[in-house]
Amino acid sequence: MKIAVSGATGFVGSHLQPFLVQRGHNVIPISRSFFSNPNSQLFEGCDAVVHLAGANIADHRWSESYKNTILTSRTFTTNAVAKAFAGCANPPKVLISASAIGFYGDRSDDILDESSTVGSGFLASVAHDWEAACDPVRDKGIRVVNPRFGMILSKEGGALAKILPMFRWGLGGVLGSGKQWISWIALQDVLSAIMFAIETPTLHGPVNVASPEPVRQTEFAHLLGQLLHRPVLPVPAWSLKLTVGDMAEDVLLASQRVIPSQLIAHKFPFQYPLLEPLLESIVAA
Repeated sequence: MKIAVSGATGFVGSHLQPFLVQRGHNVIPISRSFFSNPNSQLFEGCDAVVHLAGANIADHRWSESYKNTILTSRTFTTNAVAKAFAGCANPPKVLISASAIGFYGDRSDDILDESSTVGSGFLASVAHDWEAACDPVRDKGIRVVNPRFGMILSKEGGALAKILPMFRWGLGGVLGSGKQWISWIALQDVLSAIMFAIETPTLHGPVNVASPEPVRQTEFAHLLGQLLHRPVLPVPAWSLKLTVGDMAEDVLLASQRVIPSQLIAHKFPFQYPLLEPLLESIVAA
C-alpha cells in the first residue's frame, strides 16, 4: 500500500515509518510545509493517510502560549489534511488521525470506552477539537479512525523514557494519591494498531489504543521500582503542581480507566496486554 504519514519525525512516526516499510508498504512523508499549502496531489494514489503531527504536550511548561501551540498544532494541521482530501479526485480510502485518551478528562474510577462522553479540562477540549477537525473528511463518506492513544511505553521516547532515569536513580515515585488509573500501551502495539486500523474496513470513529488492563499509578510505580531494585518515594500532588503547573492536573494526576472496546471487538492481537512483561522487557533491554 501507499501510505502518507505526517509527524514522521516524532516519537510514534519515526518508528511507524520503518515498521511500514519492513512490511512492504510505500511511505510518503508529509513535510511541515504541506500544512501551510496543502497539496492534494500528495494524496492522489495513496491508499491511506496517517496523521500524527502535533506539538509534544510535555516539552514545555504549560504557559498560555504553549497551550495555544498544543491546540493549533493539532487543529491547523488536521484542517490542512482535510483540505487536501477535499481536493482529491481519487482520495485515499481511510484517514487515521491521532487523538488521545485525554479526551475523557479526569474520571476517577469510571470505566471508559469509545461511547463515553468528552470530559472537562484542557486536554479534553483539545482532543475534542482535534477529532472534530476530521469532520469534513467524514462528510465526504471517507472512513476516518481517531486512535485515542493511551500512555505509550517505550524506553526510546514518550513518558517512560523521561521517568526511567529517575527510577534508576532511586527518585521514582507514587504521584499524589497514586489511586489514579493509567491507561498504557506498548509502542509495538501502537504501531500494529495503526496498521490494523488501516486494514480493517469495519473500524471507524474513535478507537481507544490502550491495553485492556489499565493499572493504578501506585501499582505502576511499585512494579517499576521492584524491577529496578529501587525504592519508590511519595510525591505530593502540591509539589507536582508547583513544579509543572497545570500539566500536573491534566496529565500526572488525572485518572483514566480506559477500555479498548473497539479493538477487543475486532479481535486485535495485543502483543503486551499486561504491564509486567512489557516493563520487564524494557528494563532488561
